[in-house]
Amino acid sequence: MISSVMDKLYSDIIEQSISSWAEHRHIQALGQEGFRPNVYSRIHHLVTLRVIMEESRLKGERICCFVDFRKAYNIVPRSERWKIMIEIGMPLQYKAVM
Repeated sequence: MISSVMDKLYSDIIEQSISSWAEHRHIQALGQEGFRPNVYSRIHHLVTLRVIMEESRLKGERICCFVDFRKAYNIVPRSERWKIMIEIGMPLQYKAVM
């Protein structure tokens, strides 16, 4: 159990460090708005969805929403990840800890 807690803590520290690095260089994906601090929040997206649902209800229309969870969680093959990290100029220290 302690091992999994330490793994989670380590992973959170690395994720926060990389996100901060990418945010300062304006290279973080725009599609990640709901997961970024001080940009758009999940609440913003939920309010937008609520407005769309209300409008469709008032007009008597039906709406359908598909979520591609594979893209939502941004699964990238390891070999591609290293290539992208080099292309965007990420310091090698991040690659070493990953």
